[in-house]
Amino acid sequence: MRTAGVIAEFNPFHDGHAYLFRKIRESGCDNIIVVMSGDFVQRGECAICGKYERTEKALKAGADLVLELPAAAAVGSAQIFAQSAVNILDSSGIVDELWFGSERGDIAPFISLGHTLTEKEEAYAPAMRQALKLGKTFPAARAEALAQLPEEDRANLSSDEILAFLSGPNNILGLEYVRALLLAKSPIVPKTILRAGSAYLDTDAEALLPSAYALRKAEKEGRSTGSFSQAPLFADDFSLTLMSALLEADEASLTSLADISPELARRILALAGQVTEFTAFAGLVKTRNMTYTHVSRALVRIMLGISRAEQDAALAPAAVRLLGLRESPETSALFAGIKEKGRIRLISSAKEYHELTGGRDAYAANLYNLVLSAKTGTPFVHEFTRKVVKI
Repeated sequence: MRTAGVIAEFNPFHDGHAYLFRKIRESGCDNIIVVMSGDFVQRGECAICGKYERTEKALKAGADLVLELPAAAAVGSAQIFAQSAVNILDSSGIVDELWFGSERGDIAPFISLGHTLTEKEEAYAPAMRQALKLGKTFPAARAEALAQLPEEDRANLSSDEILAFLSGPNNILGLEYVRALLLAKSPIVPKTILRAGSAYLDTDAEALLPSAYALRKAEKEGRSTGSFSQAPLFADDFSLTLMSALLEADEASLTSLADISPELARRILALAGQVTEFTAFAGLVKTRNMTYTHVSRALVRIMLGISRAEQDAALAPAAVRLLGLRESPETSALFAGIKEKGRIRLISSAKEYHELTGGRDAYAANLYNLVLSAKTGTPFVHEFTRKVVKI
């Protein structure tokens, strides 16, 4: 029995994700386990619809189990996001393959560059540091440094080809997945398919396979895409929450949080109050070498109060929250396999998970539901009352 792992946000779930599931099944995999972000995502904003609805859609499209990526990892850098999710899949003891869509569609450069990044840091780090000093963003600096390496260390890609490769958002995440597998010395085999449909940042919501970005943009502009039933939430719906979190903040309190440098903390504090919308504030804080996404992730971590210690714990979690499952004999066999071979504990109760981990996951979910309730006038639903989604 072959089991595939998928790392995802499904923000929102769309036909491209269903296409990936079909390709996995066609390859001969018997089961699909998904590790999915909860109510806040790696772009540094809220998910457009809640995790339970996205879980249900994933299960109906073919997933067997959906597990929740800890909030501290879900709003971390690509490296943090990938390492936490890969460690969850690896610790299950039953995942054979990790599948992802990419702009490249060929696994060879991911494996080659993954080895370079994990084993030959001394070869590219000086050039990367120099590019950072010149004001390049981290992704741009790393791409520039790798492009200067001998061809055998950059997957035999030309300088232009490697720069193009590292400009693909799905390529970047896929590379981090492979790197995380290598760091974990995991037996899980990485697999990629060519990303189907519109490009990552394509804005055409009417395309045959529209991007998640296009669907979010359409919803924000009031053009319902029918991708989900919940009223959509956007970053600016959390503006008051963010500004409230900044009222008593100082440099010490901000730098105690995950991945917030003194430089970024001082800039946030200096500009606090000049604009009061989340997105406008993130745009004001960003600089030439700090991307909007880097800043917005930091603002979400401030809003949620995610500490460095919590982010460190999320890198190799001892337990994971079960969000949903397909009721079948095959799923029962997955649970039995995890119990026998796994090194991680599956917990279905949000309250039990909170009591065990003490993290900010329950707070993040309750904050999301509180803002949704205030925006729509619907009743607030406490996270501890939520049940595992079953189909």
